[in-house]
Amino acid sequence: ASVTFSSSCTLSCTTGYALASGVSPVQWTCNYDAATSSVKLAGSDSKCEAKPCTANLPAGEALNHSCVGIKTDQSCTVECKAGYTGGNASIRTCLKDGSFSG
Repeated sequence: ASVTFSSSCTLSCTTGYALASGVSPVQWTCNYDAATSSVKLAGSDSKCEAKPCTANLPAGEALNHSCVGIKTDQSCTVECKAGYTGGNASIRTCLKDGSFSG
C-alpha cells in the first residue's frame, strides 16, 4: 500500500509474529524532512515477538523432543526414545503459520 504526503499508516508485525505484550500499534506519518529535502516516513519502532508453534507438535510415548515453547523460525530436535526404532533424529522448524515442518 502507498502512503501519501501527510497521511499515516499503522505498522504491523509480519506473519508468525505479534506485537509484544503491552505494546500498542504504532502510527507512522509521511512528512517533509527539511534536513534531507525529501519526504520520509517517521515514527517510533514497534516491538514484535515470535509466536509459539502449537500445530502438529510432535507427540507419542516413543518420542523425545525439544519442541515445547519453540517459536517462529526456531528449531527443535525429534528422535525416538531409547528402545524404539524409526530412523535418525530430525530437525523441525516452527513455520510462520504456527506449525512445525516435517
